[in-house]
Amino acid sequence: MGKMEGKCMKAVDEFGVPTYPLPRSDSIMPRTERDCYFDTDCPIGFYCDRKYGVCIKR
Repeated sequence: MGKMEGKCMKAVDEFGVPTYPLPRSDSIMPRTERDCYFDTDCPIGFYCDRKYGVCIKR
């Protein structure tokens, strides 16, 4: 309990070009919402990391 872990990732668009989004106002808290559940939720060339719920470039 209370253990935090994660992966360092860079934000990119659907073509893999880096983007520079502004920090979220709630970024000090653990992320609770998912971007994806399945690979089909992600753009072509990306897969869904099921542990973290984000699309990652292959």
